[in-house]
Amino acid sequence: MTITIIYLYPCTLIPFLYNVSMSKRYWLLFIVLVMIIVPTSIFLYLKISKNDKSTTQSILNDSSATSTSSEIVKNYKDIFVEHGINEENKLQLSKVFDEVSDNEKDKNVAFFLEDKLGYFHNKKNIYWYENNTSNYSKIRCDLEEAKVMDENNFDILLCGKEVFINGVLNTKYDGLTLTALAPNYIGDKDNTYFRDIFLNTISGNYEIDTSLIEGNPTEIHEISNMELPNNYVEANGKLYFKANQYPKIDLNSFKKVYGRYYADKSYYYYLSDDGPKLITNVSKLSPYNFSDDTLTSYVSIGSNVYLGEVKLTGANLSNLKAFDAESVVGGVSTLTPCVSRCNYVWDGKNVYYKGLKLSNVDAPSFRLIGYGTLIGTSPYSSQPKYAADKNKIYFENKTLSGVNKDSFEVFGEANYHLSYAKDNKNVYFEDKIISNANNDTFTPIPSVYRPSCSISDYSKDDTNIFFKANRINRVDYDSFEYIPAINGVYGKDKNNYFRGGDDIENNNLIPCK
Repeated sequence: MTITIIYLYPCTLIPFLYNVSMSKRYWLLFIVLVMIIVPTSIFLYLKISKNDKSTTQSILNDSSATSTSSEIVKNYKDIFVEHGINEENKLQLSKVFDEVSDNEKDKNVAFFLEDKLGYFHNKKNIYWYENNTSNYSKIRCDLEEAKVMDENNFDILLCGKEVFINGVLNTKYDGLTLTALAPNYIGDKDNTYFRDIFLNTISGNYEIDTSLIEGNPTEIHEISNMELPNNYVEANGKLYFKANQYPKIDLNSFKKVYGRYYADKSYYYYLSDDGPKLITNVSKLSPYNFSDDTLTSYVSIGSNVYLGEVKLTGANLSNLKAFDAESVVGGVSTLTPCVSRCNYVWDGKNVYYKGLKLSNVDAPSFRLIGYGTLIGTSPYSSQPKYAADKNKIYFENKTLSGVNKDSFEVFGEANYHLSYAKDNKNVYFEDKIISNANNDTFTPIPSVYRPSCSISDYSKDDTNIFFKANRINRVDYDSFEYIPAINGVYGKDKNNYFRGGDDIENNNLIPCK
């Protein structure tokens, strides 16, 4: 109806063309044409914009929609939830996406390459976003050529011959041949590399240390039909751990024996997180894992007992057993059996902590103090760290000096990791005295149980806040609180954020999901 009126109105001027001079007739004709063309253009623009908006909205509502096989189209506000971004950084990231939008139509949608927070693009350009900051950079790469390597190497953007890592052009790799070989291993036509990915707990960003692999093998893959710990692979018939080759291990006879214990035709090995450790010569006796559930991490080979690569010196195999832990709740003492990977064991004569023998200990009177309690809905799985015999108090394998043994107790109920204790004179964090702490009012600040979440090392008395064994200065006592985070121990008061015991200007914490 509206467009009809717009067209009819200028048409009413046409009869006047016959009653005016030729010069005026041209001017009237020009005015009629303008009055028709301009409204028509406006109408068509509004109609196209409306269709674009409807199309964009349908993409946002369709979670399976993709622009190409290597791109995933999503509302960037949904990305915030998936990656656990805190409120402060949500605002920063919103500003980033709004800044890089070419027009209003692009502001509600961001295209994430491989659905990873890092590289993203709008309709024209690709950008790299630095996690937990407001920093971003434009990547000089054609959208048609752009490809993230894979989900394990989402910081690597392949663009024809060029390779970008964390948004920066890296000329040491050949982009046309660079490929993922195994988890954390990549290679191009010239070299193979191991990528050691780690979390920088200061910046809150993941960083990568890349090493050229020893021997420059051309083929790297996981060993088929054999479960190996992370970063153990086969390359050109040899066993590798990270960038290092272990040529003396015979892979033709190599096999898994139990847990992380493996053997070839000559030796037993323990595949630790630091590389393979030689245990002993192969004999007719195979490694034996204890049937007792409390000793599943201990293995005997011949007459010796091992925890990982550590040999329990002088341990009596037939008498080895774990300790029960004593907890005192409401003045009532109870014993709780250790379950799985018990740190303290004994054989009736010697006591061991993580495989190391304690010296000058009275084994018959030795007992563990404190045990894990329920944190949220998940039981705390670690073992007690304090212990006592009739003469001394121990923290792990260390003796605490000057402790009043009769009044000593562990804050097992309140704290996640059982590293706080007190006697009638002092308060302790691990084996250290917390100076100026009031042991009548002292209490640990409880942790929040969440997977991958750093535990709280904060505590307080009636006037002070402490981090581990040290008092925190420049903190507002009444407003201080612990913040569950992945990349460190954080707290805040009404004025500042704290990382550990230090106040910080930049809050780079990654919150627990």
